[in-house]
Amino acid sequence: MAGFIFSIYKEENIEGVKKCIRQGLYASKVPNDKLSVQENESSGNKSKQVMAAVLADYCSMQAGDNVYFLSDRRIYGVGKLVNVGIDCKYKNFLDANNFERKEKVVEADQSLMQLGPEYRWLCLFEPDQHFFAEGVDMDEVLSYRPSAFRMLRAFQDVTFIKIDDEENRALKECIYLKNRDKQKYFEYSTSEHERILQFDLEKYRISPEETIIKEFNYEKNEINTEMLLEAWMIDFISKNGFEGEKYDYVTHQVIASPFKPLAYIDKMDIFAYRYLENFPDTEKPIEKYMVIELKKGKATRDFPLQLMRYVDWISREYAAGDYSLIKAVGIAKGYPKGMQKILDEQCKRSYLSDLHPNTTSQWNDLSLYEYSMNQTNQLQIKKSNIFDSILELKERLSDIGIEYNTGKIRINGEVYAPKFKVQSKKWAFFDGLNEEERIVLNENKWKVIDIGGIKNKAEVDQLILELFK
Repeated sequence: MAGFIFSIYKEENIEGVKKCIRQGLYASKVPNDKLSVQENESSGNKSKQVMAAVLADYCSMQAGDNVYFLSDRRIYGVGKLVNVGIDCKYKNFLDANNFERKEKVVEADQSLMQLGPEYRWLCLFEPDQHFFAEGVDMDEVLSYRPSAFRMLRAFQDVTFIKIDDEENRALKECIYLKNRDKQKYFEYSTSEHERILQFDLEKYRISPEETIIKEFNYEKNEINTEMLLEAWMIDFISKNGFEGEKYDYVTHQVIASPFKPLAYIDKMDIFAYRYLENFPDTEKPIEKYMVIELKKGKATRDFPLQLMRYVDWISREYAAGDYSLIKAVGIAKGYPKGMQKILDEQCKRSYLSDLHPNTTSQWNDLSLYEYSMNQTNQLQIKKSNIFDSILELKERLSDIGIEYNTGKIRINGEVYAPKFKVQSKKWAFFDGLNEEERIVLNENKWKVIDIGGIKNKAEVDQLILELFK
Protein backbone atom coordinates (compact mmCIF):
# COMPACT_ATOMS: atom_id res chain seq x y z
CA MET A 1 0.00 0.00 0.00
CA ALA A 2 1.32 3.43 -0.94
CA GLY A 3 1.05 6.61 1.12
CA PHE A 4 0.85 10.39 0.75
CA ILE A 5 2.38 12.92 3.12
CA PHE A 6 0.68 16.31 2.90
CA SER A 7 2.45 19.42 4.12
CA ILE A 8 0.45 21.99 6.08
CA TYR A 9 1.53 25.63 5.77
CA LYS A 10 3.29 27.11 8.80
CA GLU A 11 0.64 29.76 9.30
CA GLU A 12 -2.02 27.04 9.62
CA ASN A 13 0.09 24.80 11.88
CA ILE A 14 -1.70 22.15 13.93
CA GLU A 15 -5.07 23.84 13.42
CA GLY A 16 -4.72 23.22 9.68
CA VAL A 17 -4.07 19.53 10.37
CA LYS A 18 -7.14 19.31 12.62
CA LYS A 19 -9.35 21.00 10.02
CA CYS A 20 -8.25 18.68 7.20
CA ILE A 21 -8.79 15.57 9.34
CA ARG A 22 -12.15 16.74 10.66
CA GLN A 23 -13.38 17.31 7.09
CA GLY A 24 -11.65 14.25 5.65
CA LEU A 25 -10.44 16.42 2.79
CA TYR A 26 -7.19 17.87 1.49
CA ALA A 27 -6.68 20.39 -1.33
CA SER A 28 -3.15 21.43 -2.27
CA LYS A 29 -2.38 25.05 -2.99
CA VAL A 30 -1.05 25.63 -6.50
CA PRO A 31 -0.34 29.35 -7.13
CA ASN A 32 -1.60 30.50 -10.53
CA ASP A 33 -0.65 34.18 -10.39
CA LYS A 34 2.11 33.77 -13.03
CA LEU A 35 -0.03 32.00 -15.60
CA SER A 36 -0.79 33.80 -18.87
CA VAL A 37 1.72 36.56 -18.17
CA GLN A 38 2.86 37.44 -21.67
CA GLU A 39 5.81 39.60 -20.63
CA ASN A 40 7.36 36.70 -18.71
CA GLU A 41 6.72 33.59 -20.76
CA SER A 42 9.36 31.44 -19.03
CA SER A 43 7.84 32.19 -15.63
CA GLY A 44 4.40 31.29 -16.95
CA ASN A 45 5.71 28.01 -18.37
CA LYS A 46 7.35 27.16 -15.05
CA SER A 47 4.03 27.70 -13.29
CA LYS A 48 2.38 25.32 -15.74
CA GLN A 49 5.06 22.71 -15.06
CA VAL A 50 4.40 22.96 -11.32
CA MET A 51 0.67 22.71 -11.94
CA ALA A 52 1.15 19.65 -14.19
CA ALA A 53 3.35 18.02 -11.52
CA VAL A 54 0.61 18.41 -8.92
CA LEU A 55 -1.97 17.09 -11.41
CA ALA A 56 0.27 14.03 -11.97
CA ASP A 57 0.37 13.38 -8.22
CA TYR A 58 -3.43 13.48 -8.00
CA CYS A 59 -3.71 11.13 -10.99
CA SER A 60 -1.67 8.55 -9.06
CA MET A 61 -4.01 8.50 -6.04
CA GLN A 62 -5.98 5.32 -5.39
CA ALA A 63 -8.54 4.46 -2.72
CA GLY A 64 -6.77 2.67 0.13
CA ASP A 65 -3.53 4.69 -0.08
CA ASN A 66 -2.53 5.95 3.36
CA VAL A 67 -2.64 9.63 4.35
CA TYR A 68 -0.31 11.56 6.66
CA PHE A 69 0.19 15.24 7.53
CA LEU A 70 3.44 17.09 8.14
CA SER A 71 3.32 20.19 10.31
CA ASP A 72 6.13 21.88 12.22
CA ARG A 73 8.51 18.90 11.81
CA ARG A 74 5.96 16.39 13.09
CA ILE A 75 4.11 13.77 11.05
CA TYR A 76 0.53 12.84 11.96
CA GLY A 77 -1.38 9.74 10.87
CA VAL A 78 -2.92 7.53 9.86
CA GLY A 79 -5.69 8.00 7.29
CA LYS A 80 -6.57 6.33 4.02
CA LEU A 81 -7.97 7.67 0.77
CA VAL A 82 -11.58 6.66 0.26
CA ASN A 83 -13.92 6.76 -2.71
CA VAL A 84 -16.71 9.25 -2.20
CA GLY A 85 -18.96 8.52 -5.12
CA ILE A 86 -16.91 7.37 -8.12
CA ASP A 87 -13.39 8.36 -6.99
CA CYS A 88 -11.17 9.52 -4.15
CA LYS A 89 -10.00 12.69 -5.92
CA TYR A 90 -11.79 15.41 -7.91
CA LYS A 91 -11.48 18.82 -9.51
CA ASN A 92 -12.57 21.48 -7.02
CA PHE A 93 -14.24 23.52 -9.76
CA LEU A 94 -15.31 22.58 -13.27
CA ASP A 95 -12.53 24.29 -15.27
CA ALA A 96 -9.73 23.38 -12.82
CA ASN A 97 -7.85 21.52 -15.56
CA ASN A 98 -7.60 24.66 -17.67
CA PHE A 99 -4.08 25.97 -17.01
CA GLU A 100 -4.99 29.62 -17.35
CA ARG A 101 -4.84 32.38 -14.77
CA LYS A 102 -7.99 32.51 -12.66
CA GLU A 103 -8.68 35.57 -10.52
CA LYS A 104 -11.41 34.05 -8.36
CA VAL A 105 -13.89 31.23 -8.10
CA VAL A 106 -17.46 32.32 -8.80
CA GLU A 107 -20.82 30.63 -8.35
CA ALA A 108 -20.90 29.49 -11.99
CA ASP A 109 -17.71 27.44 -11.35
CA GLN A 110 -19.76 25.14 -9.09
CA SER A 111 -16.91 24.51 -6.67
CA LEU A 112 -17.04 21.56 -4.30
CA MET A 113 -15.28 23.57 -1.58
CA GLN A 114 -15.37 27.31 -0.99
CA LEU A 115 -11.69 27.85 -1.65
CA GLY A 116 -9.64 30.21 -3.82
CA PRO A 117 -8.65 29.51 -7.45
CA GLU A 118 -5.24 28.21 -6.37
CA TYR A 119 -6.96 25.12 -4.89
CA ARG A 120 -7.71 23.23 -8.10
CA TRP A 121 -7.91 19.61 -6.97
CA LEU A 122 -8.82 17.77 -3.78
CA CYS A 123 -8.73 14.27 -2.33
CA LEU A 124 -10.94 12.58 0.25
CA PHE A 125 -9.94 10.32 3.12
CA GLU A 126 -11.02 8.82 6.42
CA PRO A 127 -9.13 7.55 9.48
CA ASP A 128 -7.38 4.20 8.98
CA GLN A 129 -8.76 2.96 12.31
CA HIS A 130 -7.53 6.11 14.09
CA PHE A 131 -5.93 9.45 13.28
CA PHE A 132 -3.62 9.84 16.26
CA ALA A 133 -3.40 13.26 17.92
CA GLU A 134 0.30 12.86 18.72
CA GLY A 135 2.66 13.26 15.81
CA VAL A 136 6.17 11.88 15.49
CA ASP A 137 9.19 14.14 15.01
CA MET A 138 10.81 13.90 11.57
CA ASP A 139 14.20 12.89 13.04
CA GLU A 140 12.57 10.12 15.03
CA VAL A 141 10.79 8.85 11.91
CA LEU A 142 13.97 8.84 9.80
CA SER A 143 15.86 7.03 12.57
CA TYR A 144 13.30 4.22 12.52
CA ARG A 145 14.32 1.75 9.79
CA PRO A 146 16.51 4.37 8.00
CA SER A 147 17.00 2.29 4.86
CA ALA A 148 13.25 2.32 4.18
CA PHE A 149 13.04 6.09 3.71
CA ARG A 150 13.88 7.50 0.28
CA MET A 151 11.31 10.13 -0.68
CA LEU A 152 10.80 11.54 2.83
CA ARG A 153 14.46 12.55 2.96
CA ALA A 154 13.91 14.71 -0.14
CA PHE A 155 10.61 16.33 0.95
CA GLN A 156 11.31 19.96 0.02
CA ASP A 157 9.56 22.73 -1.94
CA VAL A 158 6.50 20.58 -2.72
CA THR A 159 3.06 20.45 -1.11
CA PHE A 160 3.03 16.67 -0.77
CA ILE A 161 4.89 13.50 -1.73
CA LYS A 162 3.99 9.91 -2.51
CA ILE A 163 5.83 7.10 -0.73
CA ASP A 164 6.03 3.45 -1.75
CA ASP A 165 4.93 0.36 0.21
CA GLU A 166 8.17 -0.08 2.12
CA GLU A 167 8.40 3.57 3.17
CA ASN A 168 4.69 3.69 3.99
CA ARG A 169 4.94 0.56 6.14
CA ALA A 170 7.89 1.97 8.10
CA LEU A 171 6.15 5.32 8.68
CA LYS A 172 2.90 3.63 9.71
CA GLU A 173 4.74 1.34 12.15
CA CYS A 174 6.58 4.28 13.70
CA ILE A 175 3.36 6.26 14.30
CA TYR A 176 1.48 3.28 15.75
CA LEU A 177 4.39 2.40 18.06
CA LYS A 178 4.61 5.99 19.26
CA ASN A 179 0.88 5.99 20.09
CA ARG A 180 0.52 2.40 21.36
CA ASP A 181 -0.31 3.50 24.95
CA LYS A 182 -2.28 6.61 24.04
CA GLN A 183 -6.00 7.07 23.46
CA LYS A 184 -5.99 10.54 21.89
CA TYR A 185 -7.40 10.89 18.37
CA PHE A 186 -8.27 13.77 16.07
CA GLU A 187 -11.94 14.45 15.44
CA TYR A 188 -13.38 13.24 12.12
CA SER A 189 -16.81 13.84 10.56
CA THR A 190 -18.42 12.43 7.41
CA SER A 191 -20.55 15.57 6.88
CA GLU A 192 -18.29 17.05 4.14
CA HIS A 193 -18.24 13.73 2.26
CA GLU A 194 -22.03 13.57 2.46
CA ARG A 195 -22.34 17.14 1.18
CA ILE A 196 -20.00 16.48 -1.77
CA LEU A 197 -22.05 13.43 -2.72
CA GLN A 198 -24.90 15.81 -3.64
CA PHE A 199 -22.91 17.02 -6.69
CA ASP A 200 -22.82 15.36 -10.10
CA LEU A 201 -19.31 14.04 -9.49
CA GLU A 202 -18.91 12.65 -13.00
CA LYS A 203 -18.29 16.26 -14.11
CA TYR A 204 -15.51 16.61 -11.53
CA ARG A 205 -13.39 13.64 -12.60
CA ILE A 206 -9.70 14.50 -12.94
CA SER A 207 -8.55 13.92 -16.52
CA PRO A 208 -5.26 15.18 -18.00
CA GLU A 209 -6.87 14.91 -21.46
CA GLU A 210 -8.76 18.15 -20.81
CA THR A 211 -5.50 20.00 -20.20
CA ILE A 212 -3.58 18.36 -23.03
CA ILE A 213 -6.08 19.50 -25.67
CA LYS A 214 -5.32 23.12 -24.69
CA GLU A 215 -1.62 22.66 -23.93
CA PHE A 216 -0.68 20.79 -27.11
CA ASN A 217 1.38 22.58 -29.76
CA TYR A 218 -0.44 21.50 -32.93
CA GLU A 219 2.11 23.23 -35.20
CA LYS A 220 5.05 21.29 -33.75
CA ASN A 221 2.84 18.26 -33.04
CA GLU A 222 4.20 18.01 -29.50
CA ILE A 223 3.05 18.61 -25.95
CA ASN A 224 4.06 21.92 -24.36
CA THR A 225 5.41 20.57 -21.08
CA GLU A 226 7.01 17.21 -20.28
CA MET A 227 5.37 17.13 -16.86
CA LEU A 228 1.93 17.04 -18.48
CA LEU A 229 3.05 13.99 -20.47
CA GLU A 230 3.97 12.44 -17.10
CA ALA A 231 0.48 13.18 -15.76
CA TRP A 232 -1.13 11.59 -18.82
CA MET A 233 1.05 8.46 -18.59
CA ILE A 234 0.38 8.04 -14.85
CA ASP A 235 -3.36 8.38 -15.46
CA PHE A 236 -3.17 5.94 -18.40
CA ILE A 237 -1.21 3.28 -16.49
CA SER A 238 -3.36 3.65 -13.36
CA LYS A 239 -6.53 3.04 -15.37
CA ASN A 240 -5.38 0.71 -18.16
CA GLY A 241 -2.08 -0.85 -17.11
CA PHE A 242 0.70 -1.11 -19.69
CA GLU A 243 1.21 -3.70 -22.42
CA GLY A 244 -1.60 -5.80 -21.00
CA GLU A 245 -0.29 -5.82 -17.41
CA LYS A 246 -1.74 -3.85 -14.52
CA TYR A 247 0.57 -2.03 -12.10
CA ASP A 248 -0.21 -1.67 -8.39
CA TYR A 249 1.99 1.36 -7.74
CA VAL A 250 2.61 4.25 -10.13
CA THR A 251 4.35 7.51 -9.32
CA HIS A 252 6.78 10.04 -10.79
CA GLN A 253 9.97 11.97 -10.04
CA VAL A 254 11.47 9.18 -7.91
CA ILE A 255 15.03 9.57 -6.62
CA ALA A 256 17.51 7.50 -8.63
CA SER A 257 20.94 8.46 -7.29
CA PRO A 258 22.82 8.55 -3.98
CA PHE A 259 21.67 11.37 -1.70
CA LYS A 260 23.25 14.74 -2.43
CA PRO A 261 22.01 18.36 -2.68
CA LEU A 262 18.47 18.12 -4.10
CA ALA A 263 19.27 20.30 -7.11
CA TYR A 264 21.65 17.57 -8.34
CA ILE A 265 19.64 14.45 -7.54
CA ASP A 266 18.63 12.30 -10.53
CA LYS A 267 14.95 11.36 -10.71
CA MET A 268 13.06 8.81 -12.75
CA ASP A 269 10.20 10.38 -14.70
CA ILE A 270 7.82 7.49 -13.93
CA PHE A 271 8.35 4.52 -11.64
CA ALA A 272 5.88 1.67 -11.23
CA TYR A 273 5.68 -1.87 -9.96
CA ARG A 274 3.24 -4.75 -9.70
CA TYR A 275 2.89 -7.60 -7.22
CA LEU A 276 3.10 -11.34 -7.74
CA GLU A 277 -0.63 -12.05 -7.77
CA ASN A 278 -0.55 -15.77 -7.00
CA PHE A 279 1.58 -15.33 -3.85
CA PRO A 280 -0.51 -16.77 -1.00
CA ASP A 281 0.17 -14.15 1.74
CA THR A 282 -1.47 -10.74 2.08
CA GLU A 283 1.86 -8.92 1.76
CA LYS A 284 3.06 -9.85 -1.73
CA PRO A 285 6.52 -9.63 -3.32
CA ILE A 286 7.12 -7.36 -6.30
CA GLU A 287 7.10 -9.20 -9.61
CA LYS A 288 8.05 -6.38 -11.98
CA TYR A 289 9.50 -2.87 -11.74
CA MET A 290 8.99 -0.44 -14.61
CA VAL A 291 10.85 2.79 -15.31
CA ILE A 292 9.70 5.23 -17.99
CA GLU A 293 11.71 8.13 -19.36
CA LEU A 294 9.89 10.86 -21.31
CA LYS A 295 10.85 13.54 -23.84
CA LYS A 296 8.31 15.97 -25.20
CA GLY A 297 10.41 16.50 -28.32
CA LYS A 298 12.58 14.22 -30.42
CA ALA A 299 14.93 12.07 -28.36
CA THR A 300 18.70 12.29 -28.69
CA ARG A 301 21.04 9.33 -29.20
CA ASP A 302 21.93 9.21 -25.49
CA PHE A 303 18.25 8.91 -24.48
CA PRO A 304 18.32 5.10 -24.00
CA LEU A 305 21.62 5.34 -22.12
CA GLN A 306 19.97 7.64 -19.59
CA LEU A 307 17.27 5.00 -19.20
CA MET A 308 19.92 2.36 -18.61
CA ARG A 309 21.36 4.36 -15.70
CA TYR A 310 17.94 4.07 -14.05
CA VAL A 311 17.73 0.36 -14.90
CA ASP A 312 21.07 -0.21 -13.17
CA TRP A 313 19.90 1.85 -10.18
CA ILE A 314 16.71 -0.22 -9.80
CA SER A 315 18.74 -3.41 -10.10
CA ARG A 316 21.01 -2.33 -7.22
CA GLU A 317 18.50 -0.59 -4.96
CA TYR A 318 15.29 -2.56 -5.47
CA ALA A 319 15.78 -5.82 -7.38
CA ALA A 320 18.86 -7.31 -5.65
CA GLY A 321 20.67 -7.56 -8.99
CA ASP A 322 17.87 -9.47 -10.74
CA TYR A 323 17.43 -7.65 -14.05
CA SER A 324 14.57 -9.97 -15.04
CA LEU A 325 12.36 -7.98 -12.62
CA ILE A 326 12.87 -4.75 -14.58
CA LYS A 327 11.16 -3.25 -17.62
CA ALA A 328 12.35 -0.01 -19.24
CA VAL A 329 10.30 2.21 -21.55
CA GLY A 330 11.19 5.37 -23.43
CA ILE A 331 8.52 7.69 -24.84
CA ALA A 332 9.30 10.62 -27.12
CA LYS A 333 7.99 12.50 -30.14
CA GLY A 334 10.49 10.66 -32.36
CA TYR A 335 13.96 9.13 -32.57
CA PRO A 336 17.13 9.67 -34.62
CA LYS A 337 18.48 7.09 -37.03
CA GLY A 338 20.73 4.39 -35.62
CA MET A 339 18.77 3.99 -32.37
CA GLN A 340 18.36 0.23 -32.86
CA LYS A 341 22.15 -0.14 -33.03
CA ILE A 342 22.49 1.68 -29.69
CA LEU A 343 19.91 -0.64 -28.11
CA ASP A 344 21.62 -3.73 -29.50
CA GLU A 345 25.12 -2.72 -28.44
CA GLN A 346 24.71 -0.69 -25.23
CA CYS A 347 21.32 -1.50 -23.72
CA LYS A 348 21.81 -5.10 -22.68
CA ARG A 349 22.92 -6.50 -19.35
CA SER A 350 24.24 -9.90 -18.29
CA TYR A 351 23.37 -11.14 -14.81
CA LEU A 352 23.42 -14.31 -12.73
CA SER A 353 19.96 -15.85 -12.91
CA ASP A 354 20.82 -18.99 -10.95
CA LEU A 355 23.52 -20.22 -8.58
CA HIS A 356 25.12 -23.64 -8.15
CA PRO A 357 25.59 -24.14 -10.99
CA ASN A 358 26.01 -20.52 -12.07
CA THR A 359 23.69 -19.56 -14.92
CA THR A 360 24.05 -16.29 -16.79
CA SER A 361 21.09 -14.64 -18.50
CA GLN A 362 20.85 -11.54 -20.68
CA TRP A 363 18.47 -8.62 -20.14
CA ASN A 364 17.24 -6.49 -23.07
CA ASP A 365 13.74 -5.43 -21.99
CA LEU A 366 13.88 -1.82 -23.22
CA SER A 367 11.15 -0.56 -25.57
CA LEU A 368 10.84 2.79 -27.32
CA TYR A 369 7.45 4.38 -28.00
CA GLU A 370 6.29 7.49 -29.84
CA TYR A 371 3.42 9.70 -28.70
CA SER A 372 1.12 11.67 -30.98
CA MET A 373 -2.27 13.35 -31.09
CA ASN A 374 -4.84 11.43 -33.13
CA GLN A 375 -7.63 12.86 -35.28
CA THR A 376 -10.08 12.89 -32.36
CA ASN A 377 -7.67 15.02 -30.27
CA GLN A 378 -6.66 12.17 -28.00
CA LEU A 379 -3.07 11.48 -27.03
CA GLN A 380 -1.83 8.03 -27.99
CA ILE A 381 1.40 6.03 -27.91
CA LYS A 382 2.67 3.30 -30.19
CA LYS A 383 5.89 1.32 -30.46
CA SER A 384 8.46 3.14 -32.55
CA ASN A 385 9.91 1.45 -35.62
CA ILE A 386 13.53 2.32 -34.93
CA PHE A 387 15.03 -0.37 -37.14
CA ASP A 388 17.12 1.26 -39.91
CA SER A 389 17.33 -1.23 -42.77
CA ILE A 390 19.72 0.94 -44.78
CA LEU A 391 22.20 1.29 -41.92
CA GLU A 392 21.97 -2.42 -41.13
CA LEU A 393 22.56 -3.44 -44.75
CA LYS A 394 25.53 -1.12 -45.15
CA GLU A 395 27.17 -2.51 -42.02
CA ARG A 396 26.53 -6.11 -43.00
CA LEU A 397 27.96 -5.57 -46.47
CA SER A 398 31.02 -3.82 -45.02
CA ASP A 399 31.57 -6.76 -42.64
CA ILE A 400 31.93 -9.12 -45.58
CA GLY A 401 34.20 -6.77 -47.54
CA ILE A 402 31.68 -5.36 -50.02
CA GLU A 403 32.27 -1.70 -50.84
CA TYR A 404 29.31 0.63 -51.49
CA ASN A 405 28.76 4.28 -52.32
CA THR A 406 25.87 6.73 -52.47
CA GLY A 407 26.53 8.00 -55.98
CA LYS A 408 23.79 8.50 -58.58
CA ILE A 409 23.22 6.31 -61.65
CA ARG A 410 23.04 8.06 -65.04
CA ILE A 411 21.43 6.32 -68.01
CA ASN A 412 20.68 8.07 -71.33
CA GLY A 413 20.54 11.48 -69.66
CA GLU A 414 18.26 10.31 -66.87
CA VAL A 415 19.44 10.33 -63.24
CA TYR A 416 18.50 7.65 -60.69
CA ALA A 417 19.29 8.14 -56.99
CA PRO A 418 19.45 4.92 -54.97
CA LYS A 419 19.95 5.02 -51.21
CA PHE A 420 23.30 3.37 -51.98
CA LYS A 421 24.79 1.07 -54.60
CA VAL A 422 27.46 -1.62 -54.94
CA GLN A 423 29.22 -0.75 -58.17
CA SER A 424 31.21 -3.99 -58.42
CA LYS A 425 28.04 -6.10 -58.30
CA LYS A 426 25.76 -3.55 -59.99
CA TRP A 427 23.34 -3.70 -57.04
CA ALA A 428 21.18 -0.61 -56.51
CA PHE A 429 19.23 -0.27 -53.25
CA PHE A 430 16.10 1.90 -53.33
CA ASP A 431 13.47 2.81 -50.76
CA GLY A 432 10.56 2.63 -53.20
CA LEU A 433 10.83 2.68 -57.01
CA ASN A 434 8.24 2.73 -59.79
CA GLU A 435 8.07 -0.10 -62.34
CA GLU A 436 9.16 2.00 -65.29
CA GLU A 437 12.40 3.03 -63.55
CA ARG A 438 13.02 -0.54 -62.48
CA ILE A 439 12.75 -1.78 -66.09
CA VAL A 440 15.25 0.82 -67.34
CA LEU A 441 17.78 -0.10 -64.65
CA ASN A 442 17.34 -3.83 -65.26
CA GLU A 443 17.87 -3.36 -68.99
CA ASN A 444 21.19 -1.69 -68.15
CA LYS A 445 22.34 -4.68 -66.05
CA TRP A 446 21.51 -3.18 -62.63
CA LYS A 447 19.92 -5.44 -60.04
CA VAL A 448 17.32 -3.30 -58.28
CA ILE A 449 16.56 -4.08 -54.61
CA ASP A 450 13.66 -2.34 -52.87
CA ILE A 451 14.46 -2.21 -49.15
CA GLY A 452 11.45 -0.12 -48.15
CA GLY A 453 9.60 -3.10 -46.72
CA ILE A 454 12.43 -4.53 -44.60
CA LYS A 455 11.43 -4.33 -40.93
CA ASN A 456 13.99 -6.37 -38.96
CA LYS A 457 17.35 -8.15 -38.92
CA ALA A 458 15.87 -11.48 -40.01
CA GLU A 459 14.66 -9.89 -43.24
CA VAL A 460 18.12 -8.36 -43.79
CA ASP A 461 19.65 -11.83 -43.33
CA GLN A 462 17.22 -13.25 -45.88
CA LEU A 463 18.02 -10.51 -48.40
CA ILE A 464 21.77 -11.10 -48.10
CA LEU A 465 21.28 -14.83 -48.66
CA GLU A 466 19.27 -14.09 -51.80
CA LEU A 467 21.91 -11.65 -53.10
CA PHE A 468 24.67 -14.24 -52.81
CA LYS A 469 22.76 -17.19 -54.28
